[in-house]
Amino acid sequence: VMIKNEIINNVFLVSWAMKLANLLDEESLTEFATFVEEFVHDDNIRGMIITSENEEFILGADLSMLWKFIAEKNAEALLEIMEHFHKLLRTLEESSKPVVAVINGNCIGGGYELALATNYRIAVQGQYSIGLPETRIGLFPGGGGSQRLPRIIGIQKGLEIMTQGKLLTPINALKTGLVDTLATNKEEAIKLAFEYIEKTPSVMQPWDDNKPIPGGGVYSKNGMQIFTVANARARKNTWGNYPHIQYLLSSVYEGLQMKFDRALQTEAKYFVKTLLTKETEQMLKTLWFGINSLKKGKLRPENFPKKTFSKIGILGGGLMGAGIALVAIKNNIKTIVKDISEDALTYTRKYIERSLQKDIEKNKLTEAEYNKIISNLKLTTKIEDLSDVQLVIEAVPENRELKHKVIKETEKILKNEDVIFASNTSTLPISSLAEASSQPEKFIGLHFFSPVEKMLLLEIIVGEKTSEETLAYALDFAVQIKKIPIIVKDSRGFFTSRVFATYLKEGIAMLEEGIPAPIIEHAGKQAGMPLGPLELADAVGIDVIYNVLLQTEKDLNIILDEPLKRIGKFMVEQNRLGKKTQKGFYEYKPEKHLWEELKKYQKNISYDYEELIKRLTYIQVVEALKVHSEGIVADRTSIDVGSILGWGFPPFAGGVLSYIDFVGEKDFFNNLEKLKNKYGKRFSV
Repeated sequence: VMIKNEIINNVFLVSWAMKLANLLDEESLTEFATFVEEFVHDDNIRGMIITSENEEFILGADLSMLWKFIAEKNAEALLEIMEHFHKLLRTLEESSKPVVAVINGNCIGGGYELALATNYRIAVQGQYSIGLPETRIGLFPGGGGSQRLPRIIGIQKGLEIMTQGKLLTPINALKTGLVDTLATNKEEAIKLAFEYIEKTPSVMQPWDDNKPIPGGGVYSKNGMQIFTVANARARKNTWGNYPHIQYLLSSVYEGLQMKFDRALQTEAKYFVKTLLTKETEQMLKTLWFGINSLKKGKLRPENFPKKTFSKIGILGGGLMGAGIALVAIKNNIKTIVKDISEDALTYTRKYIERSLQKDIEKNKLTEAEYNKIISNLKLTTKIEDLSDVQLVIEAVPENRELKHKVIKETEKILKNEDVIFASNTSTLPISSLAEASSQPEKFIGLHFFSPVEKMLLLEIIVGEKTSEETLAYALDFAVQIKKIPIIVKDSRGFFTSRVFATYLKEGIAMLEEGIPAPIIEHAGKQAGMPLGPLELADAVGIDVIYNVLLQTEKDLNIILDEPLKRIGKFMVEQNRLGKKTQKGFYEYKPEKHLWEELKKYQKNISYDYEELIKRLTYIQVVEALKVHSEGIVADRTSIDVGSILGWGFPPFAGGVLSYIDFVGEKDFFNNLEKLKNKYGKRFSV
C-alpha cells in the first residue's frame, strides 16, 4: 500500500505514504485512481482530504516513466500518459463534492498540480517549498498546471512562477495565492479541512463555473501587454536556446482562450512537443537523472558505514570561510571558525547574520529558526577550540607556506584520530598540501564555489595518498550540507577552473585578433553562457587569472606566449582588475559598459559570427575531453553536471561532454577539424 485511506465522518482521509518518497508514478497513480472512483460514486462519501504521512507532501512525477518513451521518441505513448493524468484530475474536480489538500511538506511540480485540482489548499507552516520548478530542467507544468494556475492567480503572477520555476515558502505561497490558508500544524490543518467540507457541501471549480480570469484574460488590455512583454523577455533571456519556455507561453496563451477540457488537450500537445526536443532530453538527462544519481551517492566507495557530522572546524574567516560555515550551521552542524584576526571573525559573523536576516525578510526563516541556526556557530582566535571536531576545512588565502603552517599547528591539537582534514584550495595541488600532514591518507580537497550558499557544486579533490574511507566520508559530508559532489583527481586547475579558463582565454584571444568586444560578448551569451568571456574575466578578477598563468610558468618552468599574458599584463598594469575595482574590461560606474579603450584592439577584419560561437564552446569541450581521457574525472555525468553547476556551461546542451551529442558526433568532429586547421593545436583533442 502506497496510499492509506480511512473514512472519518463520511469523509475520505487519503494519506500518501510511499516508502522512499511520495512521487506520482504508475503504481501510486493507479492506487489513487481507485480512491477517486470510489469517492465519486459512493453517495455516502461527502468529501475528501488529501495529505501525506511522510515529511514531504508529493515531490512531483517520477520522470523515469516518461524517459523510456522520450528515448524512443514515442509521442503517442507520452500523450496517452499526460491525457490519463488529466482525466484523473478532471474526474476528481468534476464531482460536486469538496476536496481539500493538506500540504505538510515539499509540494512540487506534479504534486502541486494535483493540489491545484482540489477546491481548497491548506499549508502547514514550516521550512519547505511549494511551486512549479519544471522549467529549470527543460519542462513546463504539463499536469494541468499551465491552465489551472493562471485561472486561479491571474496570468502575470502565473507566468512569473512558471517561467522562472519559482519555489515558495508556505507564507509566500499564501501571499501569492498558491494556497488558501495556513495552519500551525498538521492536526490544525486537518481540522480546518473538515470545517471547510462541513460548510461547503457542494463545489465547482472557477473554470467550470465560467468565472473570469483574475486580472483579465488573454485579450484584455492587461493580458495583451503581459504576453507582449513575456515573449520579448523570453527571447532576450533564452536567446532562442530553450524551446520549452516558448511552448509554455503558447500553451498558456492558447489554452486560456478555450473551454477547459480543450485547454488541457492543448497543454498536453505542447508538453509532448517539449519532451521530444533535444534540448529537453539533454537537460533531463543531466539536470534530473544525472544530479539525482550524484545526490544518491553513486560515486561513493562501498564498505564504509555512512558518517554523519555533528561538529566541524573551519580555518580562516573571510568570504569562503563564512560561506562554508553558513551552509554547515544551516544543516545543523556545530561549526567553529578560527582566525587570527578579530576583523576576519567580525566579517564572518556579519556575513552570516546578514544572509540569515535576508531569509527572514523573504519569509524563508522564522526568528526561532534563526536563533537555532546561529547557536550552531562559534568564532574563535584559539586553535585549541577545534580539538574535538570531526572535520577540519582549511580556507586560508592561496599560499602554500601559510597552508602548510596552519595544517601542522592544527594537527597538533586534534584529539580525535579519525579527523578528516580538507583544504578549500582552488589552485594548489592537494598532494603538495598533504605533505604537511602527518596523516596524508586523511587529507582531501573540498573545493567550494563562491558564493558557497548559492552554488550547489562541490569538487572533491583526491590526493595521491587520500584513502577510500576519507573519500567516502567527504561524500557523506557533501550530501549532508546539500551539495552535489563530483570526484576529481588531483591536478593543475582540477576540473572546473581548468576547463572554464579556456572560455576566458578564447574571448581574450578574439579581442587581440581585432574582433569588436561587444561582438565577443554577444557570441558568448548566444552560445548559452551566463556572461560573455570578458565580463566573466572581470567577475573572476583579471589579476587572479593573470597570476595563475605566471604561477603555471613558474611551476612548469616554461615561458607561455599567449594573448592572455599580453592583455592580462596590460590590464594589471592599468590597475583594471575587474569588478572588484569597478574597472576591468568593463566600466562599472556610473553604469556598466565596455571600456572605450578596448576599441584600440579592434581591426577592420571580417569574421564569421557563427564561428565565434563555435570557438567559445568547442574550446571548452576539447579541454573537458582531455580531462576525461587523462582520468582527472572518470565519470562522464560528473563532467556534465560539474560544467553546468560549476561555471554555467549551456544547460540546454546537457553539459560540456553532452554538447557533442547535442550537435551530433559527426558534425562536431568535422567542425572541430576546421577550427584546428585554422587556429592550431588548441583545438585538437
